[in-house]
Amino acid sequence: MGNVECCMGEEGGSATIERLENAVRRMDVKDVQFCIESGVNINAPVNRQGHTILDIFATEHQNLLKSCSSSRGRSQDATRMFCEAQAAAADVLGLLRRSGAVLSGQSP
Repeated sequence: MGNVECCMGEEGGSATIERLENAVRRMDVKDVQFCIESGVNINAPVNRQGHTILDIFATEHQNLLKSCSSSRGRSQDATRMFCEAQAAAADVLGLLRRSGAVLSGQSP
């Protein structure tokens, strides 16, 4: 057959800007990498305002920090969750930057 497998993720589905956006919102480095390696343009606008994937990352990272700081429960659990979330965000940011992602310069 054809080469469709190269554009399909482990869970199926093709690599699209929408899939990349969702992966960034989840801080899913494997899916972000899949989309980038499949050729998704990481600097393409994701909405009518012209925001890019890195803009989405910045917004989601802010939300992540707010969520972690308002966490209830044991401090050890909150700290562990914060550190895991920060590590995932750092991995995604590093991958995006190594791949040439830039902010749009648009207001949120």
